[in-house]
Amino acid sequence: MQKVAILAIAFFVATEKLSKQAAAVSEGDNVVYGSLLCQALRLGDAPIIFEPKLTDSPKPPLELYKFIMSLADPAWRKLFTPEGEGGAKKPKAKPTDNFPVEWKDKWQVCTEAEKALQENNEEKTLKERLALRHVTEATKVQIRTAVAAYAKTAFEVYSNFEAVNKETTDDDTKIKGELLKALYGCNYESVKLYIRAKAGYSTVCGCGAASNPTLTVSATFA
Repeated sequence: MQKVAILAIAFFVATEKLSKQAAAVSEGDNVVYGSLLCQALRLGDAPIIFEPKLTDSPKPPLELYKFIMSLADPAWRKLFTPEGEGGAKKPKAKPTDNFPVEWKDKWQVCTEAEKALQENNEEKTLKERLALRHVTEATKVQIRTAVAAYAKTAFEVYSNFEAVNKETTDDDTKIKGELLKALYGCNYESVKLYIRAKAGYSTVCGCGAASNPTLTVSATFA
């Protein structure tokens, strides 16, 4: 009976020691288990979608102004002609004199609209899509006047929002990038943990040698 008790105590001590040794893992010990669990534990491998989605902030009504500029008098459009040639074209800088005051705030959207119309046959494509290539000048004036009212309202909505919201909130794309960076050390979705051959700890969990693997959720797991 005494021998049995001694053996039981020895077995208990040995088991406890082995348990403590097993618990003392070092970085990278979980990599092999992680690869086996890959299908079940995918972390951020699936497309990341936030619900509800953040509402996009209003943007300048560029499409409406492209429409208006395409119907405008050529002499008026020359005020907004882009600077430079070819691929080096850029929106015309705002003049300091001889400038219509009522268009001061709309200068940027007008110059960007004119520049867009001159790129890749955009004006021709726009007029063909809206069946406007062969309308009379009188009809152009009527259409332009009607659309200008919508453009003015849209620009006022955009301007009022910009005036109140000087600091914009992070959009879903930026937040998703930060989440992916926390998981993998990189902020793009094409990166996965276990799609390549066996590799060292920093490669598997750090998203490449240039990243710091100790700062990622994946590294903590591995």
